[in-house]
Amino acid sequence: MELPATARRLETCRPANCPAQLPQTRTNPNMNHFPKHLLALTMLLLGLTLAACSTTAIVPALPENTPTPHETMASPEGTAWSLQKYRNADGELVPPLAGTEITLDLQQDRLGGSAGCNDYFASYQPAGERLGMGPVASTRKMCLQPQGIMDQEGAYLKALGLAASYRLTGDSLILLDEGDRVVATFVPVSKITPQSALPLNTTWQWQELHESEPASVSVPRDPEKYTLTFLEDGSVSIQADCNRAQATYSLEGNNLVLLPGPATLAFCGEDSLDTLFLQMLGKVVAYSIEDGRLVLHLADNGGRMVFAAQD
Repeated sequence: MELPATARRLETCRPANCPAQLPQTRTNPNMNHFPKHLLALTMLLLGLTLAACSTTAIVPALPENTPTPHETMASPEGTAWSLQKYRNADGELVPPLAGTEITLDLQQDRLGGSAGCNDYFASYQPAGERLGMGPVASTRKMCLQPQGIMDQEGAYLKALGLAASYRLTGDSLILLDEGDRVVATFVPVSKITPQSALPLNTTWQWQELHESEPASVSVPRDPEKYTLTFLEDGSVSIQADCNRAQATYSLEGNNLVLLPGPATLAFCGEDSLDTLFLQMLGKVVAYSIEDGRLVLHLADNGGRMVFAAQD
């Protein structure tokens, strides 16, 4: 018996080879009336929007060492300055006396510091590198040591009063007069190498005497007979040729004072320098360490005594 055609189709159709039934699509009749050029423009804008959303924005980095808007130019304000050289009465640039320190501090519209003995101050109105400084005033103390400190102070304050502008070069502050001539130079106090500590328990042997008036350098005979040793208890052991002496010392920075104590009084010969040696030690006002040698600075323009460590 022959099956109807429909039955034959059902019999031979299996899930694996039956044609899939596609859903019927209904056409929106309004689309037939949408202008084609507007449709194309809409699709173009949609494509651009999707492309922009999928792109990562790249912000260029600032080059290294590029200054930020908050950086300011270098200024001498806010730094404590230490004098290195100043124009003296002879118009020469010279360093301060040993054992003295002259400073400068600038803050907004005021400047001041220590002139070595007295404090000084002045107003100033900076404009670029112009100082616009007013008259300099100071306290009125009198200092006696070291010799020449008051002359130095007067010369420094006079030079400072001539300052019309400044220049910053590296770590240095340079003050200039109206003719752009240097009147003083400074470095930050923080850059000053601390004064070498006074070596204790070292025996120092007298090597040279540098006198100022008249200028001369003398070398003592038998220098090993003239020595001194600074001890931790604040005392000084002294050998002056055939005599022995004791002293005490007071120290403030590199200012040094020796106070004589007991001493033997033997006669050491006509050519002995024992008396002169002890007298000069009584005039010491400061010390420094120069090239590994101990230098004692004497009051009253008395010069310097130079010592070397005894082997």
